[in-house]
Amino acid sequence: MEVVIIKTLGGEEILAELNSIEANGDYNISRPRVLMVSGQNVGLVPYMISVPDAKDIIMKSNSIVTSVPAPNEIANQYIKTVTNLILG
Repeated sequence: MEVVIIKTLGGEEILAELNSIEANGDYNISRPRVLMVSGQNVGLVPYMISVPDAKDIIMKSNSIVTSVPAPNEIANQYIKTVTNLILG
């Protein structure tokens, strides 16, 4: 599972599983979560509240500013959140 952080034009930081990058540059992602900061705490909230485990979401390339692979610590927390697995 490749976990990426996507920065959108709207300023959101989205963690998601990257399924593929289409030929036109659009991203095909699954189970996107938005990073939410509250005081000193950081949480992951479903990007689409009504469909929290959505798969094969197409994110248009013109709405993406940049993306990077998620650091291991963040990727592990994301995986724990979306799968309920605890990684060592």
